[in-house]
Amino acid sequence: SGSMDGFDDDVVSAIKEFGKLPVVRNLCGLYEFSSSVRVVQRPMKVQCRIVLDKYRLATAGGGTALFEAMEKSYRDGMTRENISVVLIVSDGRPSDSPGPSLKRFSERIPTFVLWVGNHVQDYISEYSTSHAIANSGVHGVLKDFFNSIAFSVHSHQVLIIKN
Repeated sequence: SGSMDGFDDDVVSAIKEFGKLPVVRNLCGLYEFSSSVRVVQRPMKVQCRIVLDKYRLATAGGGTALFEAMEKSYRDGMTRENISVVLIVSDGRPSDSPGPSLKRFSERIPTFVLWVGNHVQDYISEYSTSHAIANSGVHGVLKDFFNSIAFSVHSHQVLIIKN
């Protein structure tokens, strides 16, 4: 949205650095959202480092179609069995409403959110696994956030033990 102005360089820079991490070898997708959602790259068609290195943030507009972006990423990701995680960077309150299947999708795929700007509320806590807030030093916080998620997703195993 328009309130992303001022954070856009930090966001793009951190996204490009994320793509260069040695653990980010997998395929990925990328969505932008303001008043509507722009699919930059559907999930799993191109390696992350290529998608993220070429990324250029579109001119910020009004609105925050966050729920629509989440729904599209989940739906597109569900067509692939190896989707690991959805990462969201947002600067504002969603201007749209969640669809009926959003909760079900969010329960199947871990969703991590980084709010940039002056936030005191996680607007999508019902759908997210975890969130963080960056009020200042956005580039460093984004870099740490992306590093933590990347290494956690690729370096840990989860064991389900049934009686």
